[in-house]
Amino acid sequence: MSDSDPPEPAEEMAERMACFAKRGRRTMQAFMERQAVDGGFQITDPMMVGKVFMELGAKMMADPQKLTEAQVQLWQGYADIFAGAAKRLSGEAVNPPAAGKYCFWTAAKTPADPDAWYLAAKQTNGSWWPDWQKWVKTHAGSQIKARKPGNAKHKPLEDAPGSYVKVRLNP
Repeated sequence: MSDSDPPEPAEEMAERMACFAKRGRRTMQAFMERQAVDGGFQITDPMMVGKVFMELGAKMMADPQKLTEAQVQLWQGYADIFAGAAKRLSGEAVNPPAAGKYCFWTAAKTPADPDAWYLAAKQTNGSWWPDWQKWVKTHAGSQIKARKPGNAKHKPLEDAPGSYVKVRLNP
């Protein structure tokens, strides 16, 4: 590979992980220095936030593969949300729940270990929205009638969605 060739994905990920570890080390070092009392390290917060932060950091670094997978899934989720929003904004039809294109997993219990949760989870084909709507109905109050827009002092300007949604910034 020459210097002008782009880095391989594994090399780039390794460089990013090393940078992440270096930043994490500096952050932890600064945190520990701020927590130092009489030359020793002590957790001074009553809710043990420092201890939790250290344990979380240690667990994250103990298994870089899981950390990397979690980061990839997180960013993939953001990319999916962005792509869906872009489709909606452009007027393109996004997959309705009835399309049955996706699936989701549910489990009755939520163990601390994500692998244990996944092994116990049941895959359901289709969108998670109908399942979520059922859950919301069991936790929501009763429905109320929609209010009428405006009042004696403030009359509605026009029907929804309003003319402002049709305005283009760059005609």
